[in-house]
Amino acid sequence: VLLRPGGGARPDPQRARGEPAEGGSWAGGSASAELRWAGAESGGPGLWRQEPGQPAEAWCGAGWREAVTAAAGALQAGGLVAVPTDTVYGVACLAQDSAAVRSIYSLKGRNGAKPLAICLGDVERLYRYCHVNVPDELLRDLLPGPVTLVLKRSEELNKDLNPFTSLVGVRIPDHPFMRDLARACPGPLALTSANISSQGSTLTVLVSFCHPSGMSLGQLGRAPGCLS
Repeated sequence: VLLRPGGGARPDPQRARGEPAEGGSWAGGSASAELRWAGAESGGPGLWRQEPGQPAEAWCGAGWREAVTAAAGALQAGGLVAVPTDTVYGVACLAQDSAAVRSIYSLKGRNGAKPLAICLGDVERLYRYCHVNVPDELLRDLLPGPVTLVLKRSEELNKDLNPFTSLVGVRIPDHPFMRDLARACPGPLALTSANISSQGSTLTVLVSFCHPSGMSLGQLGRAPGCLS
């Protein structure tokens, strides 16, 4: 997970490995990663950074709870967090925080008429924010997974999120970190791809710079894109 500069705590070296979250996988088990801390002493910007080439267990175990706590704290403080999903890197904020939602549009240069999806940790939470007109069994066949369901929104959802439509896209990514992060937050996340609007999706991490919003970003574009 790629957090705002200075977010999170350095992991205990004795807890550098552990078991993945129950039922978890990295991109359906097709990719691997290492979670490491790029702190000030190593010249890094002070954030968690995912690197390819190591078993998924290392990603899931090293500093897992610290990373979830740091990301949830940044979100609840009104920040944006760059996150891994089961498809591409994403940018998330609290969907119920109108100012944070506006920040995502500003960050990406996104057309205000283009909606944002919401992200939840479990199917059960979907019923609070959406009017569900499909069988629960079908929902559980599709979610979690790399799909977006379009449902009628409920009155519980922030009226400033996609105010131009009565529908909302819903994601429950098949990625253990994203599900843990969503569960740690008081409401749904607003989630979109981590790229400049209309450019290619971000698939890799290369270099970083600091956006004025306070979020650490890279050159967001076609693979190999950058985000840190």
